[in-house]
Amino acid sequence: VWPGGKFANAPDVNLETWFIAGGSAGVASYRFLQPGIYAY
Repeated sequence: VWPGGKFANAPDVNLETWFIAGGSAGVASYRFLQPGIYAY
């Protein structure tokens, strides 16, 4: 994840977050690693 800056900078790792700039849209997919019923 590059929260900002240049691509030459080291990325942040082991994160489970996505930065989405204001006024834009994003799509995220998530794979549940534990079996079960997930009702929202």
